[in-house]
Amino acid sequence: MHSEWWLSPNVALHVKGDFGGFGVDKMHKTYQAISWLAYHFKWGKLDSKVVAGFRYLKLELENEPIAVDVAVRGPLIGFGVEF
Repeated sequence: MHSEWWLSPNVALHVKGDFGGFGVDKMHKTYQAISWLAYHFKWGKLDSKVVAGFRYLKLELENEPIAVDVAVRGPLIGFGVEF
């Protein structure tokens, strides 16, 4: 699921979430939630953006005798160019 709301002609708020795993390739559960704010602008002739947000990612793996339950969360920043 991914939703996008334009707050102004150059600023968009994004919210994304997904769930997966289902036992495929020994990965029992994976899910994430991520939200970011993007500022879109022209860099020369290229469409560009800078982003800042937050991400939560969880992995659960059970493969005898090893079990892994990891959660990673924190801020994110980025720069993108579309051409």
